[in-house]
Parts: sequence; C-alpha cells; structure tokens
Amino acid sequence: MAGELVAVSGVGAVALGGSRARGTHRPDSDVDLGLYYDRGLLDVDAFAALARRWAGRPVDIAPPGGWGPWVDGGGWLSVEGVDVDWILRDVDRVREQCHRARAGEFVFFAQPGHPFGFLDVAYAGEVANAMPLEDPAGILAELNALLTPFPAVLQSAFLRNLWQVDFLLDRGEGGEAR
Repeated sequence: MAGELVAVSGVGAVALGGSRARGTHRPDSDVDLGLYYDRGLLDVDAFAALARRWAGRPVDIAPPGGWGPWVDGGGWLSVEGVDVDWILRDVDRVREQCHRARAGEFVFFAQPGHPFGFLDVAYAGEVANAMPLEDPAGILAELNALLTPFPAVLQSAFLRNLWQVDFLLDRGEGGEAR
C-alpha cells in the first residue's frame, strides 16, 4: 500500500505512525499512515481512486484542509477488516514545525476534535516516532535528522510552560462546580 501511495503525484513519503509505530498497538488497533505531500502537486483524484481500490468501495477523501487547518485531510478505509487511516501531512508545514521544535518554540491552535488545541510541534513528534515505509527522496530522513537528538530547548520550553496544565485543570474544576 505504501508503495502505491508514494506513486500518487505529490506524495513524497509514507510513514507508519501511531500505536503500531510505537509498538503499543492491540490487535484491534487501526493502522495510521502519514502521507507527506507537496500541496501544489497532490493529485486528490488519484488518491481517491487508490482508496476506492484498496477499500473495495467508494471512500470519502478529505482534501488538504478538509479536516481543519492542523489535522489536514486524508481518508478512513477498512481493508480486509482492518481500519486504515490515511493522514495527509503537508511537507512544508511539517518541516517548519520541526525547525520550531529545534528552536524550543510551540503553540496550541484551534482545531476541530481537539478541545484543548492542537500542538503545532506534534508534527515533529510524529516524524520522530514514525516508521518510514516509503521515503524515496529522503524527506523523512531529513526531518528526523533535525530532531535527533531530541531538542533540549523544546524540553525546557515544555517544562517552563507546565503552569498551563494547572490553569486548564483549575478552569475545568471551576466550571464543573458551577
């Protein structure tokens, strides 16, 4: 599947992510595939045709931005009884967030489905933990090299900002009491 995905125009790399990449999956866990793409070249129609072929039925494909500004887009397939998520990742945006991680910078952004916001440098975490399946141009290797070793400045920035956790919990408890 990864070989066919990377053959779609605009898809430069495919990586296994989530619990299967971390080795923490269960038998019923889905398969998360990150599709690292070039926004100007992605052939969404070819992507949808491939999803239909693999799933054996039409699959709704969310184009770039279709799932919101940070989760981006992709498709949810069932292939031979296994749930497979194709998750689009704009290479330029991922690269930018890897550089931000190296600089110790992060921000939470509004994103549907993420009530506390989406952490922008989560993309860097995905790259660092993913298992490259297809990376013919070395995109994932390049990005992973930016994050190895883990940026100590990012760790320090996270620790300096732990107060935000207490703030969120306090606000939640106050709302619950009312």
